[in-house]
Amino acid sequence: MSDEELKALFEGLRQENATDRAATRQQFDEMRQENAAAHAETRRQVVEIRQENSAAHAETRRQVDEVRQENTAAHAETRRQFDDKTEELKRHFGTTAERLETKFETLAETVAHLDERLTREAADIRAEMRTGFADTQAMIKFSHAELLRRVSTLEVGQRSLEETLADLQSRLERLESSTH
Repeated sequence: MSDEELKALFEGLRQENATDRAATRQQFDEMRQENAAAHAETRRQVVEIRQENSAAHAETRRQVDEVRQENTAAHAETRRQFDDKTEELKRHFGTTAERLETKFETLAETVAHLDERLTREAADIRAEMRTGFADTQAMIKFSHAELLRRVSTLEVGQRSLEETLADLQSRLERLESSTH
């Protein structure tokens, strides 16, 4: 193989290496853009989850306020009945006392039931948030692992090309030194 052929081969390898480097840079840029898009989507999902949670909290507060209003109305009605029936209560204390105790027990059970319901709802909301955050983190980890794998593959290919180029340069130098 002549010097000109070796130089042409060497120049071809240089151009191929430059092309590969440009392709590698382009792939890195694409991966950066993909990663940025994934981060933006994650942020968007987190914002959505926060908005959903905010709406759920607002609904829970609204329901609590309704229960409070209902309880306030129920208490007012109970007081009114109590005042109206004071005289009757004195005459029929035993019967009326039992009836009022039953109403208070029912009210207490209702309040306890609502408290349990609100506690369960809050726990469900927390569980949904945790699941959403865990899913988002898993997606980020998977994306990061895939990018790392792709970068590693590109680095191995680049090292192989650099070793081949170094070997060819060494051969070329030996050939040039043996011809002189």
